[in-house]
Amino acid sequence: MRKTPADPCQRLEKNTTSVRRWAHRQSRRTHNAFPSRKLAKYESRARRALCADDALATPHRNGTWVYCFTSDSRHPRGLWRRTLAKHYGTKPMSALRWHTVLDVGRLNTQEKRSWIVRDIDILSPDGDRALITLSDANSHTCAIREFDISKQKFLTRGFLASAGCEITARWLDRQHILITSAVGAQSLTAYGNPRQIRYWRRGTSLAKAPVVLECDADDVGVEIQICAPTPHWPEPRIHGIIHHDLERRRIYRIHPQARRWRRATPQALNVPDFSRIDIVRNWIILTLQQEWSTATGSYPAGSVLAMPYQDACNGAVPQEIHVLFTGTPHSTITEIHCLASGVLILATCELKPVIRFAVDPHTQHDPAVNTADRKNDRRPWYQVDLTPAHMEHLHLRVIPVDAGKSDEIWLRVDGFLTPSALYCGTVNATQLRLHRIGVEPHRFSAPSAEVRLCYAQSADGTAVPYYLVGPYDSLEGKRPTRVLLETNSDPSVAHPAYRSALGTLWLGSGYVYALALGRAKYPTSLPASTGEPRRPQSICEHSVPDFVAVAEDLLARGITSADKLAGIGTAHNALVIGNAYHRYPTHFAALAARMPLLDLSRATVCPGDSADAALPPSSADKSRDNADLCCPYHQLDIAKQSDPAQYPPLLLTTSTYDGCASATHARCFHARARKLGHASFFWENPDGGHTGYADPQQLAHLEALTFTFFDEKLAR
Repeated sequence: MRKTPADPCQRLEKNTTSVRRWAHRQSRRTHNAFPSRKLAKYESRARRALCADDALATPHRNGTWVYCFTSDSRHPRGLWRRTLAKHYGTKPMSALRWHTVLDVGRLNTQEKRSWIVRDIDILSPDGDRALITLSDANSHTCAIREFDISKQKFLTRGFLASAGCEITARWLDRQHILITSAVGAQSLTAYGNPRQIRYWRRGTSLAKAPVVLECDADDVGVEIQICAPTPHWPEPRIHGIIHHDLERRRIYRIHPQARRWRRATPQALNVPDFSRIDIVRNWIILTLQQEWSTATGSYPAGSVLAMPYQDACNGAVPQEIHVLFTGTPHSTITEIHCLASGVLILATCELKPVIRFAVDPHTQHDPAVNTADRKNDRRPWYQVDLTPAHMEHLHLRVIPVDAGKSDEIWLRVDGFLTPSALYCGTVNATQLRLHRIGVEPHRFSAPSAEVRLCYAQSADGTAVPYYLVGPYDSLEGKRPTRVLLETNSDPSVAHPAYRSALGTLWLGSGYVYALALGRAKYPTSLPASTGEPRRPQSICEHSVPDFVAVAEDLLARGITSADKLAGIGTAHNALVIGNAYHRYPTHFAALAARMPLLDLSRATVCPGDSADAALPPSSADKSRDNADLCCPYHQLDIAKQSDPAQYPPLLLTTSTYDGCASATHARCFHARARKLGHASFFWENPDGGHTGYADPQQLAHLEALTFTFFDEKLAR
């Protein structure tokens, strides 16, 4: 973020020694402001909940092994381990024999670093090598290193790359990979992401590797997508995706001529820019983020379509389009998975989880269709509803056992008051057969708590959904109590989840938790894009009134009072908290913003800022005035004329090396707020990246600090 010379907080942009010392002093001041015994007690309780040794890890299968990444009290940075696939799901979890592949804590001790595992890509079908992406929690360094799984060690002469930004790599074969490159001058976009995808051959220099796709400097960045060969398509399909902004992307097929990558010519697929794609056999699966009109009809936003892959490559007007899911103003696609005989679609309709299976008839044996006519077979796809019973207020996540080659899945289920359970099953055209293979124990006790879905009316008359979790008497308004109201407008993560620290420190004490989803939970209910990327400030025009409407509804129902109501938001949702702080200070007794984005008017990006954090340089000047209107940092200029006592206490937590939202946002806001006499508290973790924590132990401290702050500032 570039600030004007008049800004007194400009010096806080850089991570110099003096700035880090300032952040340490402010963090220590925050700790000293709260009772140390209470903070230690809360942290101990949070650690027991978050660092449990019997946590249920998410499995991933590769060949004859099932891998998982897990952490516990002895291994807070995590263990990557595996067990035989033939035993997983057939034996009890406690009876499985796990083999440790990589101990991240031991690696950090040996190398004297603070590595966090970000991504693992295993070489298929061999399964003996992996590309492991490591992020240093104490810097912006990101490294990709080749790992020998059988020998359980990194290769000193294998693929090795590092950069000061996030990079990714994917296997092509044993001797070649594709990597997003940050090599050379002007190799980064204005958002600090790599501009190039390179084809890297083993034993050669990355700087000399041919560039197969490159985006413009004002784009967000590039992404790699590789589809493994199948009997229907024996060649791997390689795609490069250029993200023009937060919504628009262009997808290219990278097809080398006679395997000569220096002559590889990217070919744009004939698909809408406002869509996501998946590949299954000879079909391309489109998830529309906006309405799409073609010669065959008009398809609403939120729909899932199937069209022949070859049609998308040829650039012709698509003539064969199958509707797998029809989007509505109150539906959201959460997951798409390509299985052997169709596409599994997870969605929420009216905030209820839905599982739809779109069956590909071309994989079903039909005696009426001759073998010679199968290429011209145009039987339509058909859909089956496979949603299990009693799934209200729960979150579902599917992990394919062998994507594209099998119809077996793992299903993970949890909810606000329901610990995670893992199921194994098979999908077919008639039913979803499941059997439970593992479940986590309850981490907290809230016997009288229940979950409700409620609606508040926003200022423009829109019905805003939100969840309520708490004791029956409090939800009925018979016993007003403390309420923590969280804002989350991201439809991919705003869902019921079993949060053990929240349950232990808040729900277990008999308090109420509310999750305000806002209308952004339904992307199709937002105004259509005009071609410009959707700005965070335009989202605030809806999210802030929606958040305040929920707060007022809680007060009207008698569930709480203003002196017992707290608000919290993370990352871009902290914009809502910052605006509520300025525009509705009397509605809340305390507010907290984690990893916040609070300054939108900057033309360039600070180290660590992502596309969410600032405006592109090309539109910064014309958007600056509009950005300032909902920019909490600049609203502090208006606050100079107000009484500091009218503003609620505010807790800002951040990370020194946040890869998405620079710590500058929280530092500058806190410094200016303190100078104006506001009750601002600040804590900066030198570890952790964008999440604010590098392991469950650090998360326990963050949760304990947050709930100690609320416990001290809210009325009983």
